[in-house]
Amino acid sequence: MKTLPAAATALVALLALGACGDDEPKGGSTSKGEDTASVDPSRVSPTDLPEVPELKGSKGAVADASFGQCTAAPGEQKVSGTVTNSTRQTTDYVVTVSWINETYDVLARGVAVLEDLAAGASEDFEVSASVPEDADTCTFHVARGEVR
Repeated sequence: MKTLPAAATALVALLALGACGDDEPKGGSTSKGEDTASVDPSRVSPTDLPEVPELKGSKGAVADASFGQCTAAPGEQKVSGTVTNSTRQTTDYVVTVSWINETYDVLARGVAVLEDLAAGASEDFEVSASVPEDADTCTFHVARGEVR
């Protein structure tokens, strides 16, 4: 039984040493200008994607929405649809359509915010985005709550 505490102590010591960092850069480039990035920049979502507003008390609500056709062809694309508030109170909705590639990287995004949708009421929306050539399909996310 004495080996278990000793083994645990050794493991903690090794983890502590592993957590101690050196001053070497992690990713990016070194002081010599060499690229050491471990992430392929072509697989990172564009930095200019529209922001998705935060919702207080956010709940998934894709069942409250219907969507028209979504095409992943390059160029300006539009998706329209309708949200119907299935709750018993007025609430806000955020609808997000993302155009993704085969490895699920978001390449383009459109966002619609529907505020103060009354219980049982419906409202149409439309989102658009400039879709790049590498997009394969669209995904949909709908959330309800209170827009912050």
